[in-house]
Amino acid sequence: MPLGEILTWPAWQLDAYRAFVDRELPPDQRIEMILAQIAARVFNATRPQGVSAVSFQDFLLPRELWGSPAPAGGLTPEEMQMIGHVERRPTQT
Repeated sequence: MPLGEILTWPAWQLDAYRAFVDRELPPDQRIEMILAQIAARVFNATRPQGVSAVSFQDFLLPRELWGSPAPAGGLTPEEMQMIGHVERRPTQT
């Protein structure tokens, strides 16, 4: 989607989009969750009789081992302008 189009969105659309994005995990965490879910499904499908099922959480690494998120960077001047525009505008109540 072109940046110019995003800048023309009304404030309520940006608020709704921000609420959606805030609920989403960052890509690196999303990958960890997906891999853990796959591992749990494979284990549960192939587990021997009498062995209890496991949760995907049993396959997740502890969060402190995930590392810190990558620093923001590589943004174009237009993207930086959009971020500044969104952060400076008053939120809709």
